[in-house]
Amino acid sequence: MIGTQILHLARRAVGNAKRFRRRTKARLWHFHPITILPFRGFGTPTWLNVSGRVLEARGVAHVIGGDPPERGSAWRNLRATVRRFGSEEIPDARLLARLGRASIELRTDDEGFFQGRLEPLQPLEHGWHDVELELVDSIAGGEGLRAAAPVLVPPSDAEFAVVSDIDDTIVHSAVTNRLRMIRIVLFQNARTRSPFPGVGAFYRALKLGPRGSSANPLFYVSKSPWNLYDLLLAFFELHKIPRGPIFLRDLSLLEAPSQALGTGQDKLTRIRMLMATYPALPFVLVGDSGQKDPEIYRQIALEHPERVRAIYIRDVTSARREREVRALAEDIRSHRIPLVLARETLQAARHAADLGLIAPSALEEIREDHARDRRLETGSGQVAPVEP
Repeated sequence: MIGTQILHLARRAVGNAKRFRRRTKARLWHFHPITILPFRGFGTPTWLNVSGRVLEARGVAHVIGGDPPERGSAWRNLRATVRRFGSEEIPDARLLARLGRASIELRTDDEGFFQGRLEPLQPLEHGWHDVELELVDSIAGGEGLRAAAPVLVPPSDAEFAVVSDIDDTIVHSAVTNRLRMIRIVLFQNARTRSPFPGVGAFYRALKLGPRGSSANPLFYVSKSPWNLYDLLLAFFELHKIPRGPIFLRDLSLLEAPSQALGTGQDKLTRIRMLMATYPALPFVLVGDSGQKDPEIYRQIALEHPERVRAIYIRDVTSARREREVRALAEDIRSHRIPLVLARETLQAARHAADLGLIAPSALEEIREDHARDRRLETGSGQVAPVEP
C-alpha cells in the first residue's frame, strides 16, 4: 500500500513537472521542430487500427524511411539513445487520419501516443495501406504537418500468421544479463546490433509459405519500449526481415502508462487480440527461453489447440531453463502441437520444412544466410554491414 502511494505521488510530481515545462516552452515558443511518428498498424477489409506518436523530432534518432545509420562510435550511439529516451512528447495534439474519403480525428495522450480505428467507405483489398495523418493543432505548432501510417490487411488466402518476439529471438539482446543488455541498448545501433544467423531468410520463408508464393502476415510483439521503434525499423530493413506490424510497450516507470494505447500491452493480451481479429488463421509462435515466451505460448496453445501450428523457442539460457521448457513441450504434446527448442535457426527451419510451413527449397537460402551471418559476427558481438 505504501509503495503504491509513493509511486502515485512520484508519478503526480513528474507529470506536474512535465506540464510546467511544456507550458513554459509554449510561452517562450521554445519547442524544437516536431514530428509525427506513425507505427505500423493492422486491420481487416472493414477497419484499420492507426497509431503513432507526436513528439519533438530530435527524439527520433533515425529518420524513418531513410538510409540505415552508420556504425558510429559508442559515444555517438549513446547520444542517440539518450535522445530516444529523453524525447519530448506533445500531449493533447489533434490529428486527422484519412484514407480516401474516410477520416477520423485522433488526439494524443500525455505521452504523445494516439490510436484509433478508421473504417473505410468500401472494403479494402489485402496488402499495405498508407493512412494519411495530418496534424491539426498542438501546443508546439506544426499545423499541417503530414505523415503516412502503413497498415496491413492480411490476404484471405494466407496459410497462417506468425507472431514473433524480437529481443533474443531475432536480435541478440542479452535480456538474461542485465548489465550486458543495458550496454547493448546504450552503445549500439541498428548497424552494430547482431541478428541471430539465418533469421532473416527463415522469416522470409515463413512469409512465403510452403509453396513459396504466399503473403503470410508476420506480427512482432516485444517488451521493448516504443522509444526504440525507429532503431528496430532500421534493423529490420538492414537485415531484410519481412515487414510487419510491431507491438512494443510504453515504458513508464515514474509516469502513468499511456491512455491511448490502453492497458493490454502485455504479450498474452496482444496475441489473444490478434487471434480474435483473424479467427480464420492458424498461428506459428516464435520466441526465446530468456523470459516467459514458452509459458505464454503454452497458454495460447491450450486456449486454441486447433489454431497453433507450431511453437519455436530459441534456447538462450541455462540447462535448468532448458529442462523447464522441455517439460512444457511434453505438456502440450497431447494437443499435437510441436514445441521446438533450438539454439540455431537452421534447426527450427528444418522442422518447419518437414511440417510443411516453409518450402524445402528455402533451406538452401537459410543455410547460406546462416553461414554468411556467422562469418560477419565478431568477437564483440557486432555485425558488419549486410551486403545488398
